[in-house]
Amino acid sequence: MSIKYIKIFYGPSTTFHSVSVHKPQYLTGLKTELHRLGYRVDLVPVDCHNYCMLQMNGFEVFRCNIRNFQFNTISKRDPVCQRAVNTVLAATLSCRGWAIEWTWYQSIVTTTAC
Repeated sequence: MSIKYIKIFYGPSTTFHSVSVHKPQYLTGLKTELHRLGYRVDLVPVDCHNYCMLQMNGFEVFRCNIRNFQFNTISKRDPVCQRAVNTVLAATLSCRGWAIEWTWYQSIVTTTAC
């Protein structure tokens, strides 16, 4: 699995006491910005109301109420979207550091095991 792969789980949102419907338009700015940065993004609808969670390499990196995102807006105008993107970038750096350490450790173990 690639480091630059993100699953966004989102639930139906309730607005103005209406029927709950999945609205991926809340995630337009986030998805567009992550695509621009080179990430592969999959949107996964779930049954939890007003829920949004970003998962990277099987780990949760960001969670919020989906209604905190601005509806159908670019990422530069949405502070929650900017915070989510910054969190994803920080998690990517953390994963890269861990991957480098792991490969270094594996090379040491395989050379000294003989």
